[in-house]
Amino acid sequence: MPYANPDGTTGTDLYLQADKFRAAFVADVPLPTTRLMHFHQRAGARRVVEVPGASHVPMISHPGITARLIGDAAEATG
Repeated sequence: MPYANPDGTTGTDLYLQADKFRAAFVADVPLPTTRLMHFHQRAGARRVVEVPGASHVPMISHPGITARLIGDAAEATG
């Protein structure tokens, strides 16, 4: 799916279909959480943070890092 970058260029976003998302990405996460994560997978990230040794869902296994990233985003948007 195409998306606009902040600089005006266009990129291509990869997207997992709802019926494939859980098995491919978060099979060990409860179904209600999986549904929420699927909904938000295309939220339009502007920054990526790698967490060494983390699984595909560091926002659950490393909530402190996630909270700091959210705080940084809130400050950046005023």
